[in-house]
Amino acid sequence: MTELTTIAFDIETTGFQADGELTVVGFDSAVSSRVFLHTGTTPQAGLADRLNNPL
Repeated sequence: MTELTTIAFDIETTGFQADGELTVVGFDSAVSSRVFLHTGTTPQAGLADRLNNPL
């Protein structure tokens, strides 16, 4: 059986009420890193460049 390893995992929300929204989920492991970003109605043009090359 494959051995499981711990990975770093983070969840950000706007709150814990019924109307709260998930804003960011991210995890990092030896295989890869992933970030899932909830942008709502914000235009996504250029978003990947802004995330990959911050100020």
